Amino acid sequence: MFFSSPISRDFKEVFWVVLGFFIIYLITWPQVVSASHDSIGTLLWIKNPIPQTTFHPHHLLFNKVAIAWVSMWTAIGSGLSASFLISLLNIFFSSLSLGLFFIILRHKFRMSLLQSVMGTYLPAFTFSYWFYMSCVRSEEHTSELQSPDHL
Repeated sequence: MFFSSPISRDFKEVFWVVLGFFIIYLITWPQVVSASHDSIGTLLWIKNPIPQTTFHPHHLLFNKVAIAWVSMWTAIGSGLSASFLISLLNIFFSSLSLGLFFIILRHKFRMSLLQSVMGTYLPAFTFSYWFYMSCVRSEEHTSELQSPDHL
């Protein structure tokens, strides 16, 4: 039986951990642009990409994925704000990262289900992880902010 196999059980555990944190983070998401001095520039950068500026050395894939993500939702006419869409992408990948942390605790350190979940709470609810899971973050681009064409 597929549904009683250890792989299926492990998948279910990780799925519920990821979904749980996704819902918690979505409920607690602050609906303002976090660190606005930084985030407004990033939002403008993603909404109006300039090919030579979409690569960032320590956000290797983020800008490209965010551009594709926002473009996809805009193309289907969702009407959702770029700020919400990018935060949703951050929340999704933050939850997946916690799922990986859970897997490490559960399998590498052979902790029980309860111990693994409680151990995953530690990084999940540290201020920096919780804050940056929904923060649109990159480097400040004051030239874009000063241009009236982008506002």
